[in-house]
Formats: sequence, C-alpha cells, structure tokens
Amino acid sequence: MNKKENKLIKNIRLNILKKTYEAKSSHIGSCYSIVEILYVLYFLVLKKKDTFILSKGHAALALYCTLFEKKFLSRASLNSYGKNNTKLRAHASHKVKGIEFSTGSLGHGLPYAVGRALGEKIGEDDKRADRVAIVRTCIVLYAVTVDTFILLNILKNWLDK
Repeated sequence: MNKKENKLIKNIRLNILKKTYEAKSSHIGSCYSIVEILYVLYFLVLKKKDTFILSKGHAALALYCTLFEKKFLSRASLNSYGKNNTKLRAHASHKVKGIEFSTGSLGHGLPYAVGRALGEKIGEDDKRADRVAIVRTCIVLYAVTVDTFILLNILKNWLDK
C-alpha cells in the first residue's frame, strides 16, 4: 500500500480508538480486524450500485469510520457515536446513510444478503425486498436440506408481519 492508503487506514483506526474511548464502548478488536477489508471494499472495489452487508454488526464503528472517510458521514455525525438518540449505534443500523441492513449477531447478515441477491437476480421489486430476501433464503436453505418444519415456521412468522 502507498502512503496515502496507509494514512487513510491509520485515520480509520484512530477514529475507532477515539470514538470507542469517548463512548466508553467496546469491540475495538472486532473493528480493527476489518479495517483493511473495509478500505479495499469501499475505496477500491464497490461501485455505486453495489450493496455491502456487514454481517458482523458489532464492528459497526469500523464501518462508520470508513463511511466518514468516504464522505458518507459528516464529522458531527461520527461524533454522535455512543450518545443518546444517535443513529450511530453499537451495532450497524440501516438508519445510517450507506448502511443497507441493520445487523448485530454474528452471521445475521449472510442469510439476508443471500436472499437479497437472489431477489435482485430474478428482478423482485424493492417494495417487498425484505420479505423476498427472507423467502428466497428459506428456499435456498430448503434446497440444502434444512429441517422443513423450521423453515415453515420462519416463513409463517415473516409473512404474517
């Protein structure tokens, strides 16, 4: 990596450390472990139409700091991390510009992303994107022989909403 890239990565790490300290928060290791990945994705790989789902939602601060460096978030917004009534919560929130899906538990984003990708591939409309994502994910799970009873309960709960 060149000096400019290293400086950007260093800034992301520094912001993570500062915001974690100011908010008396945690998950520094989780955040630090994905800084280079987020840098490569947001500055070298992702295009405007691409969607990124952070399945490891407890590393949201790393994503917020990356979005700040990418100019998706303002300094004031980043400084609101950990404060009352902020959109920048400890786990990734779809209420933040640049974040598609709220996540928290490990692996939470993967089934959503699979269903979402399948929905986009077959041309589902955005009005039903969340439901379609869950239904498509259940279809994939069924195809790989997950217990049918569990899948039917998941589908029923989501479709009844």
